Amino acid sequence: TCKPTLRTTMSAETWFACFIFEVIGGYALIMHQVCTMAYLPDLTHDYTEMAHYTSRFMMNQYLVQGAYTSMVIAISFSPLGLSNLSTARLAAGLSCAIGVIFFGYAWIFLFRKRPRLRVLAPGANLYTTGFKQLL
Repeated sequence: TCKPTLRTTMSAETWFACFIFEVIGGYALIMHQVCTMAYLPDLTHDYTEMAHYTSRFMMNQYLVQGAYTSMVIAISFSPLGLSNLSTARLAAGLSCAIGVIFFGYAWIFLFRKRPRLRVLAPGANLYTTGFKQLL
């Protein structure tokens, strides 16, 4: 969530590093969503209800993203007179602050410990076992 902190220092010299961190951050977001979705079976075993939960979670995620984007657009047209680069830096700083608060709260207080559902076979590798189960 703090890759936006690097973006607050964005310039012509640091754009490539920002790009690399964007790629890494996108992967981290996917991993967060995978962990979050792993908790769905704890909510219900009814597939219809699980589909309802999933759709509500995704709908809320996109609504929040839309509200944040609208806020940044409104700030960019405000009489503050921010340049494009200054607006990008402000958006990155806000993104980092909001992410630290909400992701931190979720990971520290909302996620419970989960027992493991399967035992690895002797000599099996955790990284390849999931792929083998899909085949």
